[in-house]
Amino acid sequence: MALTHQMMQNHCLSIRVELGYPLFAPANATLAFSAGRKFDFSVGMDLVRHAERGAKDFVYAGWASVTDDAPHDYTLVIRQRVSVDVVTGVTFWAADDEAPLVIVARDRDSYFELDGRFNLQQRLGRPGRKMLQGERRAMDRILRGAELLDGTVLDGNAWVKNGADWTPPAPSQESVVNFR
Repeated sequence: MALTHQMMQNHCLSIRVELGYPLFAPANATLAFSAGRKFDFSVGMDLVRHAERGAKDFVYAGWASVTDDAPHDYTLVIRQRVSVDVVTGVTFWAADDEAPLVIVARDRDSYFELDGRFNLQQRLGRPGRKMLQGERRAMDRILRGAELLDGTVLDGNAWVKNGADWTPPAPSQESVVNFR
């Protein structure tokens, strides 16, 4: 089966759901999801530019071939105080069948999880003891979720060519205002 834009989008939407990030643009929309060709320097520079201009961190899924069923690699782009970090070769890990996924940077001995405000928080060490089992569980959940999302299109979704500008979507629902 040939890879389509819809399949790439479904894969990213599944990651989004499994991380615990909503399918709408929340008031504190901190994270964007992107997919395309296998990660290289050019892709990385585009993601950094989009992260800076769009004020969002990125999860990127890179496919090596249009005949692949799943991405070849995943990359995380995280805005820091005065820099943008590009963390290549990340994977996902699940403690069980229900817990939100975390993003693991194997070569950095750390992982990233979403906090209550949808910000990625870096934690040192590994998220658990059985890494391979948790990674397999996470990929099974992502692939299964992608199959269930067939045909889903989000408001503000866009196909962005390499080097082109990207404007993040505005929140898709009205924010609840709390006075304390």
